[in-house]
Amino acid sequence: MARFRATVNDRVLRAKLSRMYRGLGTEGETAVKNASTAGQREAIKGAPRETGNLKRSIQLKPIQKTSTGIIGGFDASVKYASPQNYGFVHNRSGRFIEGKFFMEKGYQASLVRLEKEVQKAIKKFISEG
Repeated sequence: MARFRATVNDRVLRAKLSRMYRGLGTEGETAVKNASTAGQREAIKGAPRETGNLKRSIQLKPIQKTSTGIIGGFDASVKYASPQNYGFVHNRSGRFIEGKFFMEKGYQASLVRLEKEVQKAIKKFISEG
């Protein structure tokens, strides 16, 4: 019967994990910013009409560091953004006008980009040893 014995230098492992945590902090901020920008671009592209206040109102939120992580994102500041996104009942005809769901499309794009950014940051950290 073969035996296997694993040993880990705790001090070295803790130092490496600490370096990874600090390094991913700056990488994490970049990842959130890039993901938010990608989502914003997709939301603007999916917003109804080629020109107008709605497209111009979709802006990035400032990056915030909290005790639980890094927060970013994008938002539309005009009051009719929500009805355009989700749909609304037309005042005169009473018909329901289907929403374009442009903010959700932007959110999905930001999730895809964030996953790629995190993978890139982890690969960079691992390759640096």
